Amino acid sequence: MEKHLTEELKNNSESFFLVPFYYSGKKAFEKSIGENWDKEQSHTHWFLAKHIDAFDKGKDHERIFTYYTLKEATYQYYGLPNRYEDIRITSDLIVDDDRLPEQFTMKIFQIKILYFTTGFGFLMYQIDHGEDEIETITNKSFALLRAFVPVRKSGKQVKLYVSMSSENESLELIDQELDLINITNQLLDLGGKKDVIELFPTSCKSQCYVYHRIQLAKPKAEEEVERDLCYLRKGFHTSFSIHEEQEDSIFDFKWKQNRNLYWGGSMKGVVSLSYCIPGENNYFVTKQYSNNVRNDYFLLYMILLHQRQALLFYNYMAVKEQNSMKKLERIKKELIRFRINFEYKTVSDEASYQKFYHGMYECLSLESLNADIQDVIDRVTEYQDFSNEKSMNRVLALIAMFSIFSAFADGTGFADRVEQGIEPTWLHWATLIIIIIIMIFAGYTLIKNLFKK
Repeated sequence: MEKHLTEELKNNSESFFLVPFYYSGKKAFEKSIGENWDKEQSHTHWFLAKHIDAFDKGKDHERIFTYYTLKEATYQYYGLPNRYEDIRITSDLIVDDDRLPEQFTMKIFQIKILYFTTGFGFLMYQIDHGEDEIETITNKSFALLRAFVPVRKSGKQVKLYVSMSSENESLELIDQELDLINITNQLLDLGGKKDVIELFPTSCKSQCYVYHRIQLAKPKAEEEVERDLCYLRKGFHTSFSIHEEQEDSIFDFKWKQNRNLYWGGSMKGVVSLSYCIPGENNYFVTKQYSNNVRNDYFLLYMILLHQRQALLFYNYMAVKEQNSMKKLERIKKELIRFRINFEYKTVSDEASYQKFYHGMYECLSLESLNADIQDVIDRVTEYQDFSNEKSMNRVLALIAMFSIFSAFADGTGFADRVEQGIEPTWLHWATLIIIIIIMIFAGYTLIKNLFKK
């Protein structure tokens, strides 16, 4: 039995590299997704609170998010190797003493799209690391996170290659370069409407997010685990020096879920690190927990990332459209709807899921983002009210001016009547008093509004 347990204790890790995009219109997206993608059947996620499912409506059971999986038979159509074929990565971002580029291998397990009805989505490359050591995964991740920058000023680049048979009769294998940026654009080229797809819509850098599931065959010391978690969640290279301030940043999430289960998170990504304990039953770690990390915890992270993308977008739009009250009102309406249907603080009755969600909610500063967007809208609304008030003051000043002229004309008519020797009646005297009051009030209004800052 011990021999059998020993044979099963192997490293088994994977990573999800998440490319955010924006495509407005759920119906248009459904229509344009094409035959190369399989739509996942709608189902209830048992660990999520019921209020998330409450958005479903109609016969089509519209959901707040939908998964699409790229059909395996179409990989080569996009210039990709078949699933589980080796892809070689070269990176000269960090070079050794001999000035040689780093080299790694990876396998694509799956390519998916997670699309939300708000228009925000994520193209997901699920990478299988097999039995790689954690240091290799860390440096490989560092390279892949930066593989979406087309041209760097330094000239340093991350390149991907796959071995392909040559066209001549020798059947010699040659390295063919994979253009990851071009492949990503092709995967999101929905029915010729590429111009409406926007990659990295709320980021200044073309850098994706990452979600790691690291499962190690052997235990590690607590200090080593802390170090590895820090490197992975921040997207660092193992050659970097980490200061204590970076380890204990307020924008980090750290959680020891059990004696051999650890979590770490930052603005760049999330990592789950677990290890097996030789001689013990590791079924929960290798099977059940591994599936939970891959599916349940992963979905919670994607719900959080979606909130961050949307809130950043609304913040940008509110500032951009600050001079258009009509557009600002539309943004405010959309934001209210978003908060009702997509922005949550409580997602599950399961303590472990809620703990993870709450920790990453704070880590991603979603509370601050909510406050920021509300502050922007309030300030812009205040500015619009102030502008409207000034416009109204000018109108009142103009009306006051005409009132003065009108009263002056009536007063002149009254003076002419007296000059002609016509005896004024009580009605004329009452009219004169009203004219005087109007002129005083109109004059005061005119002066106040003309000189009001």
